[in-house]
Amino acid sequence: DRLGEKLSRFMPGDKHRSLRFSAEFREETASLVLLPVWIGTARYGKEGEQIRLLLNGHSGEVVGRVPKSPWKIALFILALVGVLAFVLSVIGAMSQGGGL
Repeated sequence: DRLGEKLSRFMPGDKHRSLRFSAEFREETASLVLLPVWIGTARYGKEGEQIRLLLNGHSGEVVGRVPKSPWKIALFILALVGVLAFVLSVIGAMSQGGGL
């Protein structure tokens, strides 16, 4: 009966005749999955472009577009290589018995 009422309200126009319908439900299930989703927003750049990141708390997947600066990435890699070279030179000096 409820389905018939909803269908008659859904039909276009002011009136309708001979509305026939058939519905059969064999199995109806509902599974709720509540997963934590973290949403982060920030403003970036001179124009204040908005960045939105979504983090799925179950899988750890991050979705969003983050602006990347080629200069900053290159400087980071150079700094990383410099720190690695310094650490390796200190380890080499210590293995030869010279100390610091």
